[in-house]
Amino acid sequence: QPARVRRSVEPLYPMSAQRKGIEGYVTLRLTIDEAGKVQDVLVVDSEPIGVFERSAREAARRFEFEPARVGGTVVSTTLEKKIVFRLQ
Repeated sequence: QPARVRRSVEPLYPMSAQRKGIEGYVTLRLTIDEAGKVQDVLVVDSEPIGVFERSAREAARRFEFEPARVGGTVVSTTLEKKIVFRLQ
């Protein structure tokens, strides 16, 4: 059974991107430990490059997960999560 998000955190929209009307996304690879905590965050893809990565990483570090299970035993795992930045 894969890890499931228990609590997600909305990333802060960078002010410079907001002022310029820039939208985009960041795909992250998260390492989730047996307690459901995020241990490592790696940027896999982003568009545009260099705009949203920091905000996405900071938010993802505060996510909480229902840990993954293999045969009823909790295990650490990695998963990919895409965070989309859209102006309201």
